Amino acid sequence: MSKPSTKASKKYQEKVGLIASTYKLKANIVSQFKEACQAKGESQASVLTSLMKNYINGVHPTRVYPIKQKRQPAKTKAQSDTKIANEKRRNQVRDLLLKHPDKSNLEIVRMGDGAFAKDTVRRVRDALIKAGEIEPVI
Repeated sequence: MSKPSTKASKKYQEKVGLIASTYKLKANIVSQFKEACQAKGESQASVLTSLMKNYINGVHPTRVYPIKQKRQPAKTKAQSDTKIANEKRRNQVRDLLLKHPDKSNLEIVRMGDGAFAKDTVRRVRDALIKAGEIEPVI
């Protein structure tokens, strides 16, 4: 005959939906897992439950399943043309700054007949100074 405590345990386990499940695994993995759980003060059942839930939800311990990214819309011809025009202006500013490194930003803007913004001239000058191609204007 079964002990009353065993009957009560079985009844409780059935009530909450617990089952015993067996898996064949390599002994060294099982012992390492047991030691790691003991070291962290966690039960093996709680860790396995967490791993199983994560796996069900698409998170694998060694890889995360990527979320599909929305495709970026292709650049329009106008955006490409603007990018090309900006690059051309930056190159023109760069050439002027290399020819006239002693000129102020405002003088460079005037040389471009209003085609250059002061901010563009400043950024290009800063890049040239950082690269050591020109000296800072005092």
